[in-house]
Amino acid sequence: MADTAHARALARLTRDLRELCYSNTCPTLPGPPRPLEFYREFVATNTPVLVEGAFAHWPALGTWSEGHLARVLGDREISVEVTPDGRGDALA
Repeated sequence: MADTAHARALARLTRDLRELCYSNTCPTLPGPPRPLEFYREFVATNTPVLVEGAFAHWPALGTWSEGHLARVLGDREISVEVTPDGRGDALA
C-alpha cells in the first residue's frame, strides 16, 4: 500500500515538474515585445518564447555561411557546447 502511495506521489511530482519547467508548448510572438513586457511575461516567469523576425535586421544572416566561416576562422579550433537537455549555457 505504501508503494502505491509513493508511486502516486512520484507521478504527481513528475507531472508538476513538467508543468513548471518542461512545458511542451512555447508561445510565439509576431515581433519583439516591449522590454518591460518581455521581462514581466517571460524573463521573470522563466518562460521560453519564440520571437518571429527578431534577428531579421542582423547583417550576419546574409553573410555568415559555412564557406564564410571557414574562410574567417581557418584552422582555428572552436568549442561547441551540446547537451541533451539544451542547457549548454549552464555548463561551468
